[in-house]
Amino acid sequence: MECAFRSPGIVYNNFPWPENPTDAQRAAIEVAAQGVLDALAAHPNASLADLYDPVTMPPSLVKAHQALDVAVDAAYGRKNFRNDAERVAFLFELYQKYTSLLPSSAPARKSRKRFGQTAQDGDETVKRVVARLNEVERLANQRIVVEETRRGWRSRIEPATA
Repeated sequence: MECAFRSPGIVYNNFPWPENPTDAQRAAIEVAAQGVLDALAAHPNASLADLYDPVTMPPSLVKAHQALDVAVDAAYGRKNFRNDAERVAFLFELYQKYTSLLPSSAPARKSRKRFGQTAQDGDETVKRVVARLNEVERLANQRIVVEETRRGWRSRIEPATA
């Protein structure tokens, strides 16, 4: 689950890497990722805020990201997500699957579009993902409070070192 694309000064968000991408799929992602880097390099004086403003985003950068989306989607065995929310929900479900300490409650099954399926189904998935993220954030905040409390107690118990 590691992304090999790293560059000084650039940070990529972590995402679950496809389980078994082919060499051709890896190569396509590498080429597409380099296309994004090249599109960014073509605008050395622009800030990331300027480059990623939806109104003023350079067309070359839009196309480079679209090509990267296509390459990554293919590596996951998916094509044509209906929208970004569906793509994000898919990635969060994978992330949960890969990081969960609990066994899966139901056997994995292939998703098929059923008659009458609507965009609301995708919205429900997004709501579940957001609820799960809120729960993770709540638990992380609890852990931070516990760690800060421990540090506070340690500073009262341990003598100060000069």
